[in-house]
Amino acid sequence: MRRNILLSGLLLLAAAAAGSAQTPPAKPPMVTIVIVLKHPDPSPANVAKLVAALTKARAVATSLHNPGKARLYASTYAGDGAGNFIVTVEFPNLQALAEAEPRMQASAEWQQVIGGLMASGFKPVSQSLVTEVPY
Repeated sequence: MRRNILLSGLLLLAAAAAGSAQTPPAKPPMVTIVIVLKHPDPSPANVAKLVAALTKARAVATSLHNPGKARLYASTYAGDGAGNFIVTVEFPNLQALAEAEPRMQASAEWQQVIGGLMASGFKPVSQSLVTEVPY
């Protein structure tokens, strides 16, 4: 009898420990804006203009408390897409993006940076909003 009580107690203790050791609830999926830019002349001088504009954009975004993390990629082995530049901005979740977007759009400094980038010859080819699918 004592053995059964002890075994039952150990099973309950193990079940309680397993319940508290379960993985925490999944965090919201990451959200990434993907913008593909193309320039008719992707020379080093024009790439330097792109890098300078994105550096300034990063500074403006930081001053506006935008949590997005931007990265720049060049399509170098991509068939017809070779020579394109891909800007990704990763946000921790959709809420962070939704909160940051109005601040960015309302900023005259942000509009100036984006306008200067477009005036320098870089044109958006596509823009996507992708959401991580945890698996």
